[in-house]
Amino acid sequence: MRKFALLLFSSLLVTGCSEESVLEDQNQQDVLPQIVDLSKMTPNPSLDNDIRGTYTGSIFTTGLEEHGILYVNAGNDGKYQATVVAGTDKYSFTALSTDFDVEVLSFSGAHGNFDLVLDEHGRFVSDNVMLNGHEGSAAVFKETGGAKFGIVLGSWFSFNDGTVTGAWDYILDQSGGNILIAASIFEKPNGGTRLEQASLGEYEIGTPGCYTFGTDPDTGETITDAPPFYISENIPATPSDAQIEVYMINQTVDFPVSTHTVLYDVAFSKSIADQNGLSYDRFLGYPQATIGPVFGSTAPAGCYNIAGDGVNGYWARMDGLTMLDVGGVLIDTSTFVPPPPMIGPSQLSDAADQVTLQEWTL
Repeated sequence: MRKFALLLFSSLLVTGCSEESVLEDQNQQDVLPQIVDLSKMTPNPSLDNDIRGTYTGSIFTTGLEEHGILYVNAGNDGKYQATVVAGTDKYSFTALSTDFDVEVLSFSGAHGNFDLVLDEHGRFVSDNVMLNGHEGSAAVFKETGGAKFGIVLGSWFSFNDGTVTGAWDYILDQSGGNILIAASIFEKPNGGTRLEQASLGEYEIGTPGCYTFGTDPDTGETITDAPPFYISENIPATPSDAQIEVYMINQTVDFPVSTHTVLYDVAFSKSIADQNGLSYDRFLGYPQATIGPVFGSTAPAGCYNIAGDGVNGYWARMDGLTMLDVGGVLIDTSTFVPPPPMIGPSQLSDAADQVTLQEWTL
């Protein structure tokens, strides 16, 4: 993994430590023999090459009635348990069998049940989820090296038919100095999941556009492209000062059973929004894959503040050169804490921190 220093819009240096929140169990009927918080359970390094261990991913029902983070303890400490954290709710599950030599592990609890099936890449996926009476899907990825995955929940919807929605979640690799997006979990329009994983070479390199990345420490060359990344840092360690950056530019997702391809660009910067007094319901970045199908072939390249659609990203479903559908991507910004309003006519404390963004409202 290439190490690089991220300089936001040539003026913001992202440093600090990530902050985790602790959720209380809101469901007294789920009092199961769960001794540890699975969201904080450290992966056992001795099981790095074993099917046992800890797994993190997401779980969602088809209409997004339920959508949360799924943590699985698959024999990491000799026990087999799972926890779903959906907002302020926390649901606990136990395994119906502790025989982890099989490729299917079934869980059951007061709020439902699901089966996890091992795929050829060592991930557990499920299209057999029942959660609070709703059918759905789930996917989890194995954690190794003693490092926990982070996860960001998101969703997508169609501009043509706003009732068509699905999950669009991100798995974060927090093991190195930079936080890269390790995987994505997409809910397909007809149900089920489509997974993208960095270690399998399924992400494209994108033009950073709004970012400068300094020089490669190994070659000394200027870095002009980057894989998808997500940064959540505090400067200082207070929620209102968190620097949160999401950047997934120039990405494509192919669906093997059809000729359809989804192109997408997702970009958001809490720090830029805060410093410019902007709301979080906007795209802040450099659209690349969607410039043609979404914005039109004549749209100039650049760093945009796209307001009006209330989204943090755009996607287009294509069949060759024919656009079949187009829509928006939302990341969950509900936990982002805005800074307190400043006294005076300006939201910006220092003119040097101002960022020039092209206003482009569709």
